[in-house]
Amino acid sequence: MCTAAVLAAPCALAQSSDAYQLGQITRTQFNVPELPIYVTSENAEVLAAARRAFEVHGAFKLATQAQAKYSLALTPDVGGMHLKLTGGAAPLSTNVQGPDLRRSALRACDKAVSHILGIPGFFDSKIAYVSDLSGNREIYAGDLLFNNVRRLTSDKSNSLYPRWSPDGAKLLYTGYFNTGFPDIFLLDFASSKRSTVASYKGTNTGAVFSPNGHYVAMALSSSGNPEIYIAGHDGKNPKRLTRTKALESSPVFSPDSSRLCFVNDSAGGPQLYEMNIDGSNMRRITRGVSGHCTEPAWNPKRPNLIAFTAAYGRGFQIALLDNSTGTAQALTAGPGDGIEACWLNDGRHVVYTQRQGKQSKLRIFDTLSGRSADLHSARVGNTSQADALYQGGQ
Repeated sequence: MCTAAVLAAPCALAQSSDAYQLGQITRTQFNVPELPIYVTSENAEVLAAARRAFEVHGAFKLATQAQAKYSLALTPDVGGMHLKLTGGAAPLSTNVQGPDLRRSALRACDKAVSHILGIPGFFDSKIAYVSDLSGNREIYAGDLLFNNVRRLTSDKSNSLYPRWSPDGAKLLYTGYFNTGFPDIFLLDFASSKRSTVASYKGTNTGAVFSPNGHYVAMALSSSGNPEIYIAGHDGKNPKRLTRTKALESSPVFSPDSSRLCFVNDSAGGPQLYEMNIDGSNMRRITRGVSGHCTEPAWNPKRPNLIAFTAAYGRGFQIALLDNSTGTAQALTAGPGDGIEACWLNDGRHVVYTQRQGKQSKLRIFDTLSGRSADLHSARVGNTSQADALYQGGQ
């Protein structure tokens, strides 16, 4: 998959090339203490879900009742969960609703996180991703902590880059099954029925919904080289936005859906650019950061922040660009490569792919504390290219 997609995903050729290593990007220094929390429930399923959630958050550490600053008690109630949070400046006692016991527990934990930190929780998210568990790269989905996982595609070929619609009812993805070349498809989440969005001559990749659900952006090479296009919510009749001799890829929308960030290699290596959704005011936004900047992900809460994949050392790591100052710092630190960042709804955490040789897995990273955790075991295969969507309606 290392053709024009080298702009979208670092490949073995780029990984071994010193030409991409500028070495100017610096490493973020983290010094955020963990908050000790005691979690209790008489229901074993609820307790296991809650403890696992706080284990991966990065701001908390599980503690005994005597050692904890906060104590969270969860009790199943009719149609939901009662939570009692003590410690800190103000206690909290309330009920939350959920479609089942586990999700009610996760929503209750989200409520506790929001009360303590003043930002949304993310535990009741669902995730779509790529796995090779079947022997082919197919698309799967489940909750963020990898329960209730099911396979969505059975294309028996490369099915890549799943991206949720804002309402979670559909997914866009790039598939090779029909022609052997990359085409863009729309997948209904409930039924797994598929329809074709873009099957033009050349490559059709990188489709993504705007946060307001009104648009779809994608990279198409029907004009000769890959250019950025935009279409309505159904992806039909795309309008060309860029007209350059460069390779362009990986469009993502700003949180207010008014701008696009994308990758362009006209500077001699892939760099991040942005423009308005009508194609105006195009400008380069990474300079002197790294010779290889790809896979942008726009922070949903802080529009000045964009996570991306940067060449760092002799590999790749997730970095964070402050678009208001043009400065960037590396976040992840290995082992192996950190690539393919996806923001969670709190604007603090990213899910990313950790790649070591031929092995890959999804991890969660706290951009404030620097702590990270695996999201799954090896039983789900090699995973990559995650996209997450919050379901709890905070």
